[in-house]
Amino acid sequence: MAVERTDWSWVRTVWERTALYLQQLDQVRAITLRGIYQTVRNVGLIESMMELDRALRQPDSVISERKQQLEAVKADAEIAQQEIDRGYDTINRLATVGLWAALEAWIEDFMLAWLMNDPSALSRPEFEKMKMSIAQYESMSREERMSLLVSELQSATRSSFKPGAAQFETLLEVCGLSGRVESQVQRDLIELVNVRNVLLHRASIADSRFVANCPWLSIRSGDQISVRPDDYDRYRNAVFNYLVTVNVRVRERWLGQDVQEFPVASPDRHASTSLG
Repeated sequence: MAVERTDWSWVRTVWERTALYLQQLDQVRAITLRGIYQTVRNVGLIESMMELDRALRQPDSVISERKQQLEAVKADAEIAQQEIDRGYDTINRLATVGLWAALEAWIEDFMLAWLMNDPSALSRPEFEKMKMSIAQYESMSREERMSLLVSELQSATRSSFKPGAAQFETLLEVCGLSGRVESQVQRDLIELVNVRNVLLHRASIADSRFVANCPWLSIRSGDQISVRPDDYDRYRNAVFNYLVTVNVRVRERWLGQDVQEFPVASPDRHASTSLG
């Protein structure tokens, strides 16, 4: 399956939009971790400022205001220290959900862009089998029609029920872009989506499905699922590496260009923060 060389910009747009989101996710997470860490350190800072106020014989009103400030900072620091003690679990869980959301948005964006930009796409047998209301179809814009086709394709292939990268490979097969996924990347993506599902739908408590899908974690049904910094880094790297894998397929099978000639923004790999 070939795509006109002049059409390659839409491919780049999809990847750069996804990469930008992942980069922003990493950066905001890193800023948040540093902010939590600094909140604990602020207690000592305010205490030092209070000692300085006393040494300078500041008025009682200034000392009183500083005490109130210290109490507020200590209250925040207690919460911050609890989060640090948990390995920044709350922040990592939120970011983990965002990682999988990025992949889901990427595949839908990519399939939609493919249908919008490749005139031969609709001739695929998967689309010829689809049935829908003519009245509904005619009332939609072209982009809405193509988006509906993507949704119908997801339903027809039951892609959302496939494990890890297979969820996306099922759709990529339709446009001739499916292929081998590195075993470690596939396992990390399976773990990522199962962790995401438990975080969102099971209040972070592992169930029998999670245990069956991720036996390498040695987690039992009823265990609390946490996301450590190294877990998040692993999930993030798996997402990025998978996107790179598919990106290479696009360039090799559609565009006929060397990898180096197709620049795509990547997530900030320095955004992961190691704090004491």
